[in-house]
Amino acid sequence: TVTVTDATPQTSTAGTFISQPSPFYANVFGNNNICPGQSTTLSASPTGGTPSFSFSWSNGSSTQNIVVSPTVMTIYSVTITDINGCTTQNNYSVSVNPIPTPSVTSNNPVNAGGVLNLYVNVPGATTYYWSGPNLFSSSVQNPFIPSVTTAASGTYSVYAMNGNGCSSAEIGRASCRE
Repeated sequence: TVTVTDATPQTSTAGTFISQPSPFYANVFGNNNICPGQSTTLSASPTGGTPSFSFSWSNGSSTQNIVVSPTVMTIYSVTITDINGCTTQNNYSVSVNPIPTPSVTSNNPVNAGGVLNLYVNVPGATTYYWSGPNLFSSSVQNPFIPSVTTAASGTYSVYAMNGNGCSSAEIGRASCRE
């Protein structure tokens, strides 16, 4: 508020309100856990500040969204600048999870009428999908086939997935004799 008094003495008062922009933050969204060979989109989103906004990422990009495919854990940094030149910055970490490596074995060879046991060792795996001869399928880590016949001989495949969604497959052979 300003008050002015002239020589007559008349007084005039005027006022104005100057508002401050709300606090300015940089938010980053995206998948922070990926498997080797995958990519993820990171999206920067300002909270507060005064539009319009410009973006500057640590990988050199100047767009609001970036697609990244790191091979190891990587920290990405974004700086957002508003129209008044105010800046805010945030870091976002993307981890690359290991692929499970299944190791398949069995109690091979098995006599007809016996039990064929299939084994897989996959540290960190939580989901399994087996397939094999004679329309065999199973979602058990170490399945068995009772009373086998020679039709059970052949190639068995297991697909294993860990808790981070990374997966791989392995093949093993089993034989059944008369």
